[in-house]
Amino acid sequence: MKNYVFVVEDLYGGGAEKVLLSTAKLLLDAGHGVHVLTLRDKIEHEIPVGLNPINIGCVNKVTKMFDNILFEKFQASVILKKINKLNPDVVVSCSCDKITRHLHKELNIYYWIHGNITNFSKNIKKSYKKARRFYSNKKIICVSQGIAYDLINCVGVNAESVQVIYNPFDENDIIKKSNLYQPDVSGKYFISLGSFEKRKRHDRLLRAYKMSGVNTPLILMGKGGEEKEIIGMINDLDLTERVVIKNFEKNPYPYIKNAAALVLTSDAEGLPTVLIESLICRTPVISVDCPSGPSEILVDDLKEYLCPLEDEEKLAMLIKKIDSESVVIESKHFNRFLSKNCLGLFESL
Repeated sequence: MKNYVFVVEDLYGGGAEKVLLSTAKLLLDAGHGVHVLTLRDKIEHEIPVGLNPINIGCVNKVTKMFDNILFEKFQASVILKKINKLNPDVVVSCSCDKITRHLHKELNIYYWIHGNITNFSKNIKKSYKKARRFYSNKKIICVSQGIAYDLINCVGVNAESVQVIYNPFDENDIIKKSNLYQPDVSGKYFISLGSFEKRKRHDRLLRAYKMSGVNTPLILMGKGGEEKEIIGMINDLDLTERVVIKNFEKNPYPYIKNAAALVLTSDAEGLPTVLIESLICRTPVISVDCPSGPSEILVDDLKEYLCPLEDEEKLAMLIKKIDSESVVIESKHFNRFLSKNCLGLFESL
């Protein structure tokens, strides 16, 4: 058995943080020692039984004022003291690499990348330079082949230091949670889950939904600073009677399970967990073919529900198509993402 330490800035929303908790729980249930260190005390996700996150407190409103490499190294030294006390065999850094990149190379540390650098960046050259500075000569885990390709071919990271491990999903847990309550929605509906930010492209979704002409309601579930803009779009497109905004749910699975389909319209993803979770709930999905992840999830007979990124007419057509047809989701559509197929890869780190 091994001792694992996961380091993450916080556990407030976000798919990466949710996946971290699922992975930590998976290793814990397999008999390994597992600790989760947070850099600030901000938790929103449901914490699995047996996991007790430890807040180091080296990130707060005051420390964010000291944005320089010397202070980053000081923060890393605080983290290192805690890590050394836990004596881990494996350390995994998630969403806090600006600080953890300064940790000693003697640690068996992996940097867990959940997003595509090229397509998440506003300044590509600057982001490539930053990524080379952060990840050169580091061991890297990517959650999709698309992210790995981006790091190797665009950033220039050594291919031998990069490995792909798909996010592990607990089928039984997701199904159990999908039956815990009945959504406060009657009848048939479509659903889109994601933070209310520009990258998720709710404008694309709303235009395509309007164009489809379907009467089946659409639920937008999430949170974020773009909510007012989204409400404005709904009003401008005269969709107030058909589009409903729901707050973020710690357990959204009952909503997913009971939906006619889930729709994803982002400009960029890493490996969109919500697509896989929907398939496990046996809910059909429609997704744009953004970089990266959807094309690795919607394969074989599900390829027809993958839409070119900017083709809103086809997106509308797919919404209309799935509104009138019955699509059967089987275990073959998500088996490769299940925990049992990912555990060994984490254990081999």
